[in-house]
Amino acid sequence: YKERQEPLKIDTGKKVLSFNTVEFTKLPVYMQEQERLKFSVEQRQLLLNPDKKPSKFFLRWVKDAKFPDSLQPKIEEILTRTSE
Repeated sequence: YKERQEPLKIDTGKKVLSFNTVEFTKLPVYMQEQERLKFSVEQRQLLLNPDKKPSKFFLRWVKDAKFPDSLQPKIEEILTRTSE
């Protein structure tokens, strides 16, 4: 207590996150929780690794998912990997 006579000053972040500023991938309501996790993990792997090809599972659900505008070109590039 002796060392902290003055209150701690913490600099808060300037940018506030809200549902309007953060982009989400919208998955269909009929997709089960395990499938949602599997899809999001594979999506992350495909975005990080340009050599990885999408699985049948990913290709089945990619048409039903709605991606943010910033991810749309990357998803189209991932879908072209299947034809190579």
